Amino acid sequence: MQAHPHEIAIGFFDGRWNVDDGFCYPDPRNAFSSSEEALQFLHDLTGEQIGQDAAEWEEWFANCPPDLLRLMYDGYPMVIQSLNHPDFPKRVLAATERWQDTTARICSKCTALCPEYREHCWACGFKVGRASAMPE
Repeated sequence: MQAHPHEIAIGFFDGRWNVDDGFCYPDPRNAFSSSEEALQFLHDLTGEQIGQDAAEWEEWFANCPPDLLRLMYDGYPMVIQSLNHPDFPKRVLAATERWQDTTARICSKCTALCPEYREHCWACGFKVGRASAMPE
């Protein structure tokens, strides 16, 4: 069974997923570490403040036109890469931890580490460009 991320998030609230579940794709065990993280995802995706009421979320998504849902998913990376997002400092820290041994290149917009092979900053999406090859 394939599940959308919002379905997995709602499943955290009504008890559909627990740490032993692994019967669908993506694996719910890898999706969210807590119901608070699932709630933050739903808020970031929709802009709604419904809380952890699974029935209300189910109704909200049932009434959401498919083209609007597609637009929300398309825009989600811009939301989480916003410098004003509450979890943005965690993204910068994750980039530092991930690439601290491989690069010294820093994004000029958010100061996260950006390895030379990336054209856009992983943390904020800013176009940093790829490093050019060394002349022979």
